[in-house]
Amino acid sequence: FHRLFARGQARRSHHRVSHPSAALLFFFVLQLVIKLVAAKMGNGYSVMALPQWYMQWSKYYGRNGFVKASQSKSWDVSDLKNLAGRVHLVTGANAGIGLEVARELAKRGGEVHLLCRSKERGEAA
Repeated sequence: FHRLFARGQARRSHHRVSHPSAALLFFFVLQLVIKLVAAKMGNGYSVMALPQWYMQWSKYYGRNGFVKASQSKSWDVSDLKNLAGRVHLVTGANAGIGLEVARELAKRGGEVHLLCRSKERGEAA
């Protein structure tokens, strides 16, 4: 067994790591190979795409994004008083939250299109 150093303490492991820079070199080469393959495929993805996407996503859509948006003073319910001339597509509008959203938009003068899986349930809503 070779020694690995983690958190300042030596421990035994069945993995062989000759030097920490060898692991860095491996990941650098792996990223380079993926970039070359992606360039050949034309999609432009890299090893860093997922972590970068997650950081951006969590900033706007995750729990932190929700908290940040709820503290914003730039939007108010009164902004939705008159929706005449605006078109809205509401998915899942035959029941639950989608149905209530569609009703409120229609009440405020907006043109509402219900997108439902079942034609019968959509017409009933």
